[in-house]
Amino acid sequence: MVPKIIFFALLMGIANTQRCIFPQLCQPGVVPFPAGIDPLNQNLVVSVNNDIFSIKNWIKQYFNELIQREVDIATGINNCISRLVAVENHLEQIDERDVTQLQNIQQTVIGIENNLPTILQKMENKIILTLP
Repeated sequence: MVPKIIFFALLMGIANTQRCIFPQLCQPGVVPFPAGIDPLNQNLVVSVNNDIFSIKNWIKQYFNELIQREVDIATGINNCISRLVAVENHLEQIDERDVTQLQNIQQTVIGIENNLPTILQKMENKIILTLP
C-alpha cells in the first residue's frame, strides 16, 4: 500500500502538466498530468482510491469504537459513583442508628443510676423480710 501512495504522490507533484490524474482534481491550482505521458492505469487509481477510502473508513470505525468505549467507561464510572453514594448513605444510616442506640443505652444507665437507691432499698427490704 505504501508504494502505491508514494507513486501517487510523485505523480501528483509533476509540474507543467496538461492532463489531470483525477477528474475531480482538475480545478484551479491542481497540476494536470503532463502531455505525452499516458495517464495512470485506471486500476491503480481505483486501487489507491479504495485504499484511501478503506483507511478513512477504518479511522472512522476506530474513532467510533473509541467514542463508544469512552461512553462505556463514563457509564461505568457513573455507576460506580452511584454505588459509592449508596454505600456512603448506608454508612451514615448505620452511624445514626448507632448514635441512637448509644443514646438509648446512656438513658437506660442514667435511669438505673437515678433509681439505684430505690432499687437497693427494695432489695434490702426483701432481704430483711426473708431473714428469720
